[in-house]
Amino acid sequence: MARRTLPHVVVLLLLLAGVLRALEVAAPAESRDRRHAEMPTGPGIWPPPPASMTPDTVRTPLRATVSRLRELVPLLQAERNAVIIPDKYIIVFRSDVDDGLFGEFSARWAPDGRMITFGSRLRALAARLSPHLLARVRNRSDIIEYIEHDLVVSIEAPVPDRRILPPLLGPKRPGGGGDAPNGPASAPRVPPPPRAEDPGAKTRDVTIQLNPTWGLDRVDQRQLPLDRRYYFDAEGGRGVDVYVLDTGIQHDHREFGTRARAGWNFHRGGSLGKPGSYDDNGHGTHCAGTIAGITFGIAKAANVVGVKVLGASGAGAMSNVAAGITWVTKEHRKVPGARSIISLSLGSPGSNIIDNAVKIAIEEGIILVAAAGNENRDSCFVSPARIPSVITVGAVDRADHRASFSNHGKCVDIFAPGVSITSAWIGNSRTNTRALSGTSMACPHVSGAAALMLAQDASMDQVRMKQALLDRSVPDLVTDPRGSGNRMLFINPFE
Repeated sequence: MARRTLPHVVVLLLLLAGVLRALEVAAPAESRDRRHAEMPTGPGIWPPPPASMTPDTVRTPLRATVSRLRELVPLLQAERNAVIIPDKYIIVFRSDVDDGLFGEFSARWAPDGRMITFGSRLRALAARLSPHLLARVRNRSDIIEYIEHDLVVSIEAPVPDRRILPPLLGPKRPGGGGDAPNGPASAPRVPPPPRAEDPGAKTRDVTIQLNPTWGLDRVDQRQLPLDRRYYFDAEGGRGVDVYVLDTGIQHDHREFGTRARAGWNFHRGGSLGKPGSYDDNGHGTHCAGTIAGITFGIAKAANVVGVKVLGASGAGAMSNVAAGITWVTKEHRKVPGARSIISLSLGSPGSNIIDNAVKIAIEEGIILVAAAGNENRDSCFVSPARIPSVITVGAVDRADHRASFSNHGKCVDIFAPGVSITSAWIGNSRTNTRALSGTSMACPHVSGAAALMLAQDASMDQVRMKQALLDRSVPDLVTDPRGSGNRMLFINPFE
Protein backbone atom coordinates (compact mmCIF):
# COMPACT_ATOMS: atom_id res chain seq x y z
CA MET A 1 0.00 0.00 0.00
CA ALA A 2 2.77 2.38 0.98
CA ARG A 3 4.50 1.45 -2.26
CA ARG A 4 1.48 2.54 -4.36
CA THR A 5 1.00 5.90 -2.57
CA LEU A 6 4.64 7.00 -2.71
CA PRO A 7 4.53 8.17 -6.35
CA HIS A 8 1.41 10.18 -5.61
CA VAL A 9 3.13 11.91 -2.69
CA VAL A 10 6.13 12.80 -4.86
CA VAL A 11 3.87 14.28 -7.53
CA LEU A 12 2.00 16.36 -4.94
CA LEU A 13 5.25 17.69 -3.50
CA LEU A 14 6.51 18.70 -6.93
CA LEU A 15 3.23 20.51 -7.69
CA LEU A 16 3.40 22.33 -4.35
CA ALA A 17 6.99 23.43 -5.02
CA GLY A 18 5.98 24.82 -8.42
CA VAL A 19 3.11 26.82 -6.91
CA LEU A 20 5.39 28.29 -4.23
CA ARG A 21 8.01 29.25 -6.83
CA ALA A 22 5.37 31.00 -8.94
CA LEU A 23 4.12 32.93 -5.92
CA GLU A 24 7.69 33.92 -5.00
CA VAL A 25 8.35 35.32 -8.48
CA ALA A 26 5.01 37.09 -8.77
CA ALA A 27 5.03 38.72 -5.35
CA PRO A 28 7.93 41.13 -5.92
CA ALA A 29 6.54 42.22 -9.30
CA GLU A 30 3.08 42.84 -7.82
CA SER A 31 4.62 44.69 -4.91
CA ARG A 32 6.67 46.87 -7.24
CA ASP A 33 3.59 47.72 -9.30
CA ARG A 34 1.66 48.67 -6.15
CA ARG A 35 4.48 50.89 -4.87
CA HIS A 36 4.81 52.55 -8.25
CA ALA A 37 1.06 53.27 -8.34
CA GLU A 38 1.21 54.72 -4.81
CA MET A 39 4.21 57.01 -5.55
CA PRO A 40 3.01 60.59 -4.82
CA THR A 41 2.88 62.90 -7.80
CA GLY A 42 1.52 66.33 -8.65
CA PRO A 43 2.32 69.95 -7.82
CA GLY A 44 2.16 69.39 -4.07
CA ILE A 45 5.23 67.16 -4.12
CA TRP A 46 8.57 68.95 -3.67
CA PRO A 47 10.94 68.30 -5.10
CA PRO A 48 9.08 66.57 -7.91
CA PRO A 49 10.62 63.24 -8.83
CA PRO A 50 12.50 63.32 -12.15
CA ALA A 51 10.75 61.66 -15.04
CA SER A 52 13.54 59.11 -15.20
CA MET A 53 13.18 58.22 -11.52
CA THR A 54 11.28 54.99 -11.36
CA PRO A 55 11.52 52.45 -8.58
CA ASP A 56 13.83 50.39 -10.80
CA THR A 57 16.27 53.25 -11.40
CA VAL A 58 16.22 54.33 -7.75
CA ARG A 59 17.24 50.83 -6.71
CA THR A 60 20.02 50.45 -9.31
CA PRO A 61 22.96 51.67 -7.14
CA LEU A 62 21.83 49.40 -4.33
CA ARG A 63 21.54 46.48 -6.72
CA ALA A 64 25.03 47.19 -8.08
CA THR A 65 26.44 47.29 -4.57
CA VAL A 66 24.70 44.05 -3.62
CA SER A 67 25.98 42.47 -6.84
CA ARG A 68 29.53 43.51 -6.00
CA LEU A 69 29.21 42.12 -2.50
CA ARG A 70 28.24 38.75 -3.95
CA GLU A 71 31.52 38.63 -5.92
CA LEU A 72 34.80 37.72 -4.30
CA VAL A 73 37.69 40.14 -4.73
CA PRO A 74 40.19 38.59 -7.18
CA LEU A 75 43.32 37.21 -5.52
CA LEU A 76 46.02 37.39 -8.17
CA GLN A 77 48.22 34.33 -8.39
CA ALA A 78 51.97 34.78 -8.17
CA GLU A 79 54.32 33.25 -10.72
CA ARG A 80 55.60 29.77 -10.07
CA ASN A 81 59.13 30.92 -9.21
CA ALA A 82 58.02 33.80 -6.98
CA VAL A 83 58.87 33.78 -3.28
CA ILE A 84 55.68 34.62 -1.39
CA ILE A 85 55.84 36.33 1.99
CA PRO A 86 53.51 34.19 4.15
CA ASP A 87 50.19 35.83 5.05
CA LYS A 88 51.31 39.18 3.55
CA TYR A 89 49.05 40.77 0.94
CA ILE A 90 48.69 44.00 -1.00
CA ILE A 91 45.08 45.22 -1.11
CA VAL A 92 44.37 47.61 -3.99
CA PHE A 93 41.22 49.71 -3.68
CA ARG A 94 38.78 50.85 -6.33
CA SER A 95 39.38 54.30 -7.79
CA ASP A 96 36.01 55.58 -6.49
CA VAL A 97 36.94 54.91 -2.85
CA ASP A 98 37.71 58.19 -1.08
CA ASP A 99 40.41 58.84 1.51
CA GLY A 100 37.95 58.68 4.39
CA LEU A 101 36.68 55.22 3.58
CA PHE A 102 40.20 54.03 2.79
CA GLY A 103 41.44 55.31 6.15
CA GLU A 104 38.55 53.74 8.05
CA PHE A 105 39.13 50.37 6.41
CA SER A 106 42.86 50.51 7.10
CA ALA A 107 42.37 51.44 10.75
CA ARG A 108 39.88 48.64 11.29
CA TRP A 109 41.40 45.77 9.34
CA ALA A 110 45.13 46.51 9.25
CA PRO A 111 46.21 49.26 11.66
CA ASP A 112 49.87 48.23 11.22
CA GLY A 113 49.66 47.99 7.44
CA ARG A 114 51.66 50.14 5.03
CA MET A 115 49.66 52.58 2.93
CA ILE A 116 50.80 53.00 -0.67
CA THR A 117 48.96 55.98 -2.08
CA PHE A 118 49.07 58.64 -4.77
CA GLY A 119 45.84 60.60 -4.69
CA SER A 120 42.89 58.86 -6.29
CA ARG A 121 45.15 57.08 -8.79
CA LEU A 122 46.52 54.58 -6.30
CA ARG A 123 45.25 53.53 -2.90
CA ALA A 124 46.73 50.30 -1.64
CA LEU A 125 47.41 48.68 1.70
CA ALA A 126 50.13 46.13 2.45
CA ALA A 127 49.08 44.07 5.45
CA ARG A 128 49.32 40.72 7.17
CA LEU A 129 46.05 38.82 6.99
CA SER A 130 45.19 35.47 8.51
CA PRO A 131 43.29 33.06 6.25
CA HIS A 132 40.07 33.92 8.11
CA LEU A 133 40.63 37.67 7.79
CA LEU A 134 41.60 37.32 4.13
CA ALA A 135 38.31 35.54 3.46
CA ARG A 136 36.38 38.39 5.07
CA VAL A 137 38.31 41.07 3.18
CA ARG A 138 37.68 39.30 -0.11
CA ASN A 139 33.96 39.84 0.42
CA ARG A 140 34.45 43.62 0.06
CA SER A 141 34.39 43.81 -3.72
CA ASP A 142 32.36 47.01 -3.35
CA ILE A 143 35.55 48.88 -2.40
CA ILE A 144 38.47 46.58 -3.30
CA GLU A 145 39.69 46.08 -6.89
CA TYR A 146 42.08 43.17 -6.35
CA ILE A 147 44.50 41.59 -3.89
CA GLU A 148 47.95 40.23 -4.68
CA HIS A 149 50.55 38.39 -2.64
CA ASP A 150 53.42 40.45 -1.30
CA LEU A 151 56.58 38.91 -2.73
CA VAL A 152 60.28 38.91 -1.96
CA VAL A 153 62.17 41.32 -4.21
CA SER A 154 65.94 41.16 -4.44
CA ILE A 155 68.89 42.85 -6.07
CA GLU A 156 69.64 41.32 -9.41
CA ALA A 157 72.08 38.75 -7.99
CA PRO A 158 75.38 40.60 -8.40
CA VAL A 159 78.51 38.57 -7.76
CA PRO A 160 82.12 39.64 -7.27
CA ASP A 161 83.83 39.06 -10.61
CA ARG A 162 86.90 36.91 -9.96
CA ARG A 163 87.52 35.97 -13.57
CA ILE A 164 90.62 37.23 -15.34
CA LEU A 165 89.33 38.80 -18.53
CA PRO A 166 91.68 39.97 -21.26
CA PRO A 167 91.43 43.75 -21.50
CA LEU A 168 90.26 44.78 -24.95
CA LEU A 169 92.38 47.89 -25.06
CA GLY A 170 94.17 49.88 -27.68
CA PRO A 171 97.74 51.04 -27.20
CA LYS A 172 98.45 53.03 -24.05
CA ARG A 173 98.44 56.79 -24.43
CA PRO A 174 101.26 58.89 -22.96
CA GLY A 175 100.65 59.53 -19.29
CA GLY A 176 98.20 56.66 -19.12
CA GLY A 177 99.91 55.04 -16.15
CA GLY A 178 98.80 51.63 -14.90
CA ASP A 179 95.48 49.87 -15.14
CA ALA A 180 93.89 51.39 -12.03
CA PRO A 181 91.18 53.92 -12.89
CA ASN A 182 92.22 57.51 -12.40
CA GLY A 183 89.90 60.22 -11.19
CA PRO A 184 89.39 63.34 -13.28
CA ALA A 185 90.82 65.73 -10.70
CA SER A 186 94.23 66.02 -12.41
CA ALA A 187 93.08 65.15 -15.92
CA PRO A 188 93.60 67.75 -18.63
CA ARG A 189 90.69 69.97 -19.62
CA VAL A 190 90.95 70.64 -23.33
CA PRO A 191 88.71 71.31 -26.30
CA PRO A 192 89.56 68.27 -28.47
CA PRO A 193 88.55 68.11 -32.11
CA PRO A 194 85.55 65.98 -32.99
CA ARG A 195 86.34 62.30 -33.35
CA ALA A 196 86.55 60.90 -36.85
CA GLU A 197 83.50 58.79 -36.07
CA ASP A 198 81.49 61.96 -35.38
CA PRO A 199 82.64 64.39 -38.08
CA GLY A 200 79.59 66.58 -37.69
CA ALA A 201 79.79 66.94 -33.92
CA LYS A 202 80.43 70.36 -32.48
CA THR A 203 83.42 70.89 -30.21
CA ARG A 204 83.24 72.10 -26.64
CA ASP A 205 85.35 71.83 -23.52
CA VAL A 206 85.47 68.32 -22.17
CA THR A 207 87.52 66.64 -19.50
CA ILE A 208 89.52 63.51 -20.27
CA GLN A 209 89.70 60.84 -17.59
CA LEU A 210 92.70 58.58 -18.16
CA ASN A 211 92.44 54.84 -17.49
CA PRO A 212 88.75 54.86 -16.52
CA THR A 213 86.84 51.71 -15.71
CA TRP A 214 86.18 49.74 -18.87
CA GLY A 215 82.48 50.54 -18.66
CA LEU A 216 83.08 54.29 -18.88
CA ASP A 217 85.66 53.71 -21.60
CA ARG A 218 83.19 51.66 -23.62
CA VAL A 219 80.17 53.93 -23.65
CA ASP A 220 81.90 57.02 -25.10
CA GLN A 221 83.08 55.27 -28.26
CA ARG A 222 81.20 53.41 -30.94
CA GLN A 223 83.60 50.57 -31.62
CA LEU A 224 86.28 48.47 -29.93
CA PRO A 225 89.15 48.53 -29.08
CA LEU A 226 88.99 50.73 -26.00
CA ASP A 227 91.20 53.82 -25.93
CA ARG A 228 91.77 54.07 -22.15
CA ARG A 229 89.98 57.41 -21.98
CA TYR A 230 86.59 58.71 -20.90
CA TYR A 231 85.59 62.07 -22.39
CA PHE A 232 82.98 63.91 -20.34
CA ASP A 233 81.52 67.27 -19.45
CA ALA A 234 82.54 68.14 -15.89
CA GLU A 235 79.11 69.77 -15.39
CA GLY A 236 77.25 66.78 -16.79
CA GLY A 237 74.13 65.93 -14.81
CA ARG A 238 74.13 69.14 -12.79
CA GLY A 239 70.70 69.79 -11.26
CA VAL A 240 69.39 66.26 -11.84
CA ASP A 241 68.32 64.04 -8.92
CA VAL A 242 68.78 60.32 -9.51
CA TYR A 243 66.82 58.29 -6.96
CA VAL A 244 68.49 54.93 -6.37
CA LEU A 245 65.87 52.48 -5.04
CA ASP A 246 68.09 49.83 -3.57
CA THR A 247 69.92 48.87 -0.36
CA GLY A 248 70.71 52.52 0.41
CA ILE A 249 73.77 54.69 -0.23
CA GLN A 250 76.85 55.39 1.87
CA HIS A 251 76.42 59.13 1.54
CA ASP A 252 79.83 60.07 2.96
CA HIS A 253 81.76 58.01 0.42
CA ARG A 254 84.35 60.23 -1.23
CA GLU A 255 82.98 59.41 -4.67
CA PHE A 256 79.97 61.65 -4.03
CA GLY A 257 81.34 64.71 -2.27
CA THR A 258 78.25 66.64 -1.19
CA ARG A 259 76.02 65.32 -3.98
CA ALA A 260 74.57 62.29 -2.16
CA ARG A 261 71.74 62.59 0.32
CA ALA A 262 69.52 60.33 2.36
CA GLY A 263 65.98 59.82 1.19
CA TRP A 264 63.71 57.41 3.04
CA ASN A 265 63.98 53.96 4.57
CA PHE A 266 61.06 51.70 3.69
CA HIS A 267 62.79 48.52 4.81
CA ARG A 268 62.58 49.53 8.46
CA GLY A 269 60.59 52.03 10.44
CA GLY A 270 57.14 50.49 10.72
CA SER A 271 54.21 51.25 8.47
CA LEU A 272 55.45 54.72 7.48
CA GLY A 273 59.15 53.98 7.12
CA LYS A 274 61.66 56.48 8.51
CA PRO A 275 64.18 59.06 7.31
CA GLY A 276 67.59 57.89 6.17
CA SER A 277 68.89 55.30 3.75
CA TYR A 278 72.12 53.87 5.18
CA ASP A 279 73.60 51.07 3.09
CA ASP A 280 74.32 47.86 5.00
CA ASN A 281 74.85 45.77 1.86
CA GLY A 282 76.90 47.79 -0.65
CA HIS A 283 74.84 47.20 -3.78
CA GLY A 284 73.10 50.58 -3.71
CA THR A 285 76.37 52.44 -3.15
CA HIS A 286 77.94 50.57 -6.08
CA CYS A 287 75.07 51.55 -8.40
CA ALA A 288 75.16 55.17 -7.24
CA GLY A 289 78.91 55.27 -7.89
CA THR A 290 78.39 54.23 -11.52
CA ILE A 291 75.73 56.89 -11.96
CA ALA A 292 77.47 59.88 -10.39
CA GLY A 293 80.79 58.97 -8.74
CA ILE A 294 83.67 61.37 -9.36
CA THR A 295 85.87 58.45 -10.46
CA PHE A 296 83.45 55.72 -11.49
CA GLY A 297 80.44 57.76 -12.58
CA ILE A 298 78.91 58.64 -15.94
CA ALA A 299 77.33 61.95 -14.81
CA LYS A 300 79.89 63.35 -12.38
CA ALA A 301 77.85 66.40 -11.35
CA ALA A 302 74.48 64.70 -10.80
CA ASN A 303 72.91 64.21 -7.37
CA VAL A 304 72.05 60.77 -6.03
CA VAL A 305 69.32 60.12 -3.45
CA GLY A 306 69.18 56.86 -1.54
CA VAL A 307 65.78 55.21 -1.09
CA LYS A 308 66.23 52.07 0.97
CA VAL A 309 63.77 49.36 -0.05
CA LEU A 310 66.06 46.34 0.49
CA GLY A 311 67.92 45.09 3.54
CA ALA A 312 71.41 43.86 4.35
CA SER A 313 70.79 40.58 2.53
CA GLY A 314 69.81 42.42 -0.64
CA ALA A 315 66.18 41.38 -0.32
CA GLY A 316 62.99 43.12 0.70
CA ALA A 317 59.24 43.20 0.13
CA MET A 318 57.57 44.13 -3.12
CA SER A 319 55.39 46.53 -1.14
CA ASN A 320 58.56 48.37 -0.03
CA VAL A 321 59.48 49.01 -3.66
CA ALA A 322 55.98 50.25 -4.55
CA ALA A 323 55.99 52.54 -1.51
CA GLY A 324 59.44 53.84 -2.49
CA ILE A 325 58.33 54.66 -6.02
CA THR A 326 55.26 56.59 -4.82
CA TRP A 327 57.42 58.44 -2.26
CA VAL A 328 59.78 59.58 -5.03
CA THR A 329 56.80 60.66 -7.14
CA LYS A 330 55.50 62.82 -4.30
CA GLU A 331 58.97 64.32 -3.73
CA HIS A 332 59.24 65.12 -7.43
CA ARG A 333 55.86 66.83 -7.39
CA LYS A 334 56.88 69.13 -4.53
CA VAL A 335 59.44 70.99 -6.67
CA PRO A 336 58.19 72.70 -9.85
CA GLY A 337 60.50 71.90 -12.73
CA ALA A 338 62.27 69.11 -10.86
CA ARG A 339 64.43 66.83 -12.98
CA SER A 340 64.16 63.34 -11.52
CA ILE A 341 65.24 59.85 -12.51
CA ILE A 342 64.46 56.55 -10.78
CA SER A 343 67.14 53.89 -11.19
CA LEU A 344 65.92 50.38 -10.38
CA SER A 345 68.66 47.76 -10.26
CA LEU A 346 66.21 45.24 -8.89
CA GLY A 347 63.34 43.20 -10.14
CA SER A 348 60.44 41.04 -9.17
CA PRO A 349 58.15 38.57 -10.87
CA GLY A 350 55.29 40.29 -12.67
CA SER A 351 53.57 42.63 -10.21
CA ASN A 352 50.51 44.82 -10.76
CA ILE A 353 51.27 47.12 -7.83
CA ILE A 354 54.82 47.87 -9.01
CA ASP A 355 53.66 48.33 -12.59
CA ASN A 356 50.95 50.77 -11.47
CA ALA A 357 53.34 52.77 -9.28
CA VAL A 358 55.86 52.98 -12.15
CA LYS A 359 53.24 54.14 -14.64
CA ILE A 360 52.13 56.93 -12.30
CA ALA A 361 55.74 58.05 -11.79
CA ILE A 362 56.26 58.23 -15.55
CA GLU A 363 53.00 60.15 -16.02
CA GLU A 364 54.27 62.68 -13.46
CA GLY A 365 57.39 63.33 -15.53
CA ILE A 366 59.96 61.06 -13.88
CA ILE A 367 62.44 59.15 -16.05
CA LEU A 368 62.57 55.47 -15.13
CA VAL A 369 65.41 53.05 -15.94
CA ALA A 370 65.35 49.40 -14.85
CA ALA A 371 67.60 46.35 -14.99
CA ALA A 372 66.45 43.55 -17.28
CA GLY A 373 67.28 40.83 -14.75
CA ASN A 374 69.90 38.11 -14.34
CA GLU A 375 68.00 34.89 -14.95
CA ASN A 376 68.91 34.46 -18.64
CA ARG A 377 65.21 34.44 -19.53
CA ASP A 378 62.64 36.63 -21.21
CA SER A 379 62.59 39.99 -19.43
CA CYS A 380 58.92 40.44 -20.32
CA PHE A 381 58.11 38.32 -17.25
CA VAL A 382 59.86 40.76 -14.88
CA SER A 383 58.45 43.93 -13.28
CA PRO A 384 58.97 46.72 -14.07
CA ALA A 385 61.14 45.69 -17.04
CA ARG A 386 58.05 44.36 -18.84
CA ILE A 387 56.38 47.80 -19.06
CA PRO A 388 56.81 49.09 -22.64
CA SER A 389 57.60 52.67 -21.61
CA VAL A 390 60.33 51.71 -19.12
CA ILE A 391 63.94 51.91 -20.35
CA THR A 392 65.04 48.30 -19.78
CA VAL A 393 68.76 47.56 -19.75
CA GLY A 394 70.60 44.33 -20.53
CA ALA A 395 74.28 43.63 -19.85
CA VAL A 396 77.27 43.01 -22.12
CA ASP A 397 80.86 41.99 -21.41
CA ARG A 398 84.08 43.57 -22.66
CA ALA A 399 83.77 41.86 -26.03
CA ASP A 400 80.23 43.18 -26.64
CA HIS A 401 78.72 39.74 -26.02
CA ARG A 402 75.43 39.62 -24.17
CA ALA A 403 76.38 38.55 -20.66
CA SER A 404 75.50 34.91 -20.05
CA PHE A 405 73.22 35.87 -17.15
CA SER A 406 71.45 38.81 -18.81
CA ASN A 407 67.75 38.56 -19.51
CA HIS A 408 66.75 39.13 -23.10
CA GLY A 409 63.77 39.43 -25.44
CA LYS A 410 61.76 42.25 -26.94
CA CYS A 411 61.40 44.05 -23.60
CA VAL A 412 65.16 44.78 -23.48
CA ASP A 413 65.67 48.20 -25.07
CA ILE A 414 69.39 48.80 -24.76
CA PHE A 415 72.61 47.14 -23.57
CA ALA A 416 75.39 48.58 -21.41
CA PRO A 417 78.53 47.26 -19.68
CA GLY A 418 77.63 44.88 -16.86
CA VAL A 419 80.52 42.45 -16.33
CA SER A 420 83.35 43.16 -13.88
CA ILE A 421 82.30 46.75 -13.19
CA THR A 422 84.32 48.53 -10.51
CA SER A 423 82.58 51.15 -8.38
CA ALA A 424 82.19 52.49 -4.85
CA TRP A 425 81.57 50.14 -1.93
CA ILE A 426 80.63 50.52 1.72
CA GLY A 427 83.24 50.73 4.48
CA ASN A 428 84.75 52.92 7.16
CA SER A 429 87.52 54.17 4.89
CA ARG A 430 85.02 55.98 2.63
CA THR A 431 87.15 54.94 -0.34
CA ASN A 432 86.24 51.26 -0.67
CA THR A 433 85.64 49.78 -4.11
CA ARG A 434 84.50 46.45 -5.52
CA ALA A 435 83.93 44.84 -8.91
CA LEU A 436 80.52 43.26 -9.54
CA SER A 437 78.65 41.79 -12.48
CA GLY A 438 74.95 41.96 -13.30
CA THR A 439 72.30 43.89 -15.15
CA SER A 440 72.27 45.86 -11.89
CA MET A 441 75.63 47.26 -13.04
CA ALA A 442 74.43 47.93 -16.60
CA CYS A 443 71.34 49.86 -15.48
CA PRO A 444 73.21 52.74 -13.75
CA HIS A 445 75.31 53.36 -16.87
CA VAL A 446 72.06 54.20 -18.68
CA SER A 447 70.69 56.13 -15.68
CA GLY A 448 73.84 58.26 -15.76
CA ALA A 449 73.47 58.83 -19.50
CA ALA A 450 69.85 59.90 -18.93
CA ALA A 451 71.05 62.37 -16.26
CA LEU A 452 73.45 63.94 -18.78
CA MET A 453 70.63 64.41 -21.28
CA LEU A 454 68.07 65.63 -18.74
CA ALA A 455 70.53 68.27 -17.50
CA GLN A 456 70.74 69.63 -21.05
CA ASP A 457 66.98 69.52 -21.70
CA ALA A 458 64.73 69.66 -18.65
CA SER A 459 61.61 69.23 -20.79
CA MET A 460 62.41 65.62 -21.72
CA ASP A 461 59.80 63.09 -20.67
CA GLN A 462 60.04 59.31 -20.67
CA VAL A 463 59.04 58.88 -24.31
CA ARG A 464 61.52 61.45 -25.60
CA MET A 465 64.31 60.20 -23.33
CA LYS A 466 63.89 56.61 -24.43
CA GLN A 467 63.86 57.58 -28.08
CA ALA A 468 66.90 59.84 -27.67
CA LEU A 469 68.91 57.06 -26.03
CA LEU A 470 67.95 54.65 -28.80
CA ASP A 471 68.70 57.20 -31.53
CA ARG A 472 72.20 57.77 -30.13
CA SER A 473 72.92 54.08 -29.50
CA VAL A 474 74.98 51.88 -31.82
CA PRO A 475 72.96 49.14 -33.57
CA ASP A 476 73.88 45.53 -34.25
CA LEU A 477 76.99 45.26 -32.08
CA VAL A 478 75.79 42.83 -29.42
CA THR A 479 76.34 39.17 -30.18
CA ASP A 480 73.62 36.73 -29.11
CA PRO A 481 70.98 39.38 -28.35
CA ARG A 482 68.26 36.69 -28.21
CA GLY A 483 65.47 38.77 -29.69
CA SER A 484 66.41 41.95 -27.84
CA GLY A 485 66.66 45.36 -29.40
CA ASN A 486 70.31 45.14 -30.44
CA ARG A 487 71.40 48.58 -29.27
CA MET A 488 74.59 49.53 -27.41
CA LEU A 489 74.62 52.59 -25.18
CA PHE A 490 76.66 55.43 -26.65
CA ILE A 491 77.35 58.83 -25.10
CA ASN A 492 78.67 61.48 -27.45
CA PRO A 493 80.65 63.90 -25.26
CA PHE A 494 80.71 66.52 -28.00
CA GLU A 495 76.92 66.95 -28.23
